Amino acid sequence: MKQLSLSSVTLALFLCATSIAISAPSEWVQWDVSSGGNGHWYKPVPGFPGITWTLANELAQMEGGYLATITSAEENAFVFSLVANDPQYWNFCCNYSGAALGGLQQEGAPEPAGGWYWVTGESWTYSNWYPGQPNNRPEAEIPEERLQFFFPDGQWNDLAKLDFNLGGYVVERDPNLDHSFLYGDRKSVV
Repeated sequence: MKQLSLSSVTLALFLCATSIAISAPSEWVQWDVSSGGNGHWYKPVPGFPGITWTLANELAQMEGGYLATITSAEENAFVFSLVANDPQYWNFCCNYSGAALGGLQQEGAPEPAGGWYWVTGESWTYSNWYPGQPNNRPEAEIPEERLQFFFPDGQWNDLAKLDFNLGGYVVERDPNLDHSFLYGDRKSVV
């Protein structure tokens, strides 16, 4: 049986109690193997007030998946195409920030580019950083150790785990992967 974290329960109660109107998320889209894809399913979810990388990560797990992990230029192009031309996936008021992805940096890793990994444990064999990123924004008090798309062309930016500067997130499901590792006795990534 899936265990819910206290923050997940708190989130559910908050959303019900305050009746926040969240845009309807898109449908699941499969990146077909016959088209050169990996056979995984992806679902872009629009941003809403109060969304952070940490919350997006929890919501992705509640959907039975995880924040999208990008392991090739082709996958980056496919996932980016799901959000690229739709303003509901972008926070244009603040730096053109886009959807959260499942990349994060190990605590204490060499800054700014060391120790990045995917929430699934997949190898970090591909990256598509925007010029000058990751920069861990030196003037910030909280380190930038999470990943998101950056407008306009699918490059990446680092941001803090509790930064509200998101345009949504992309959930991924691998039909061949046992997702229980995301929920079981292992401590959840926050």
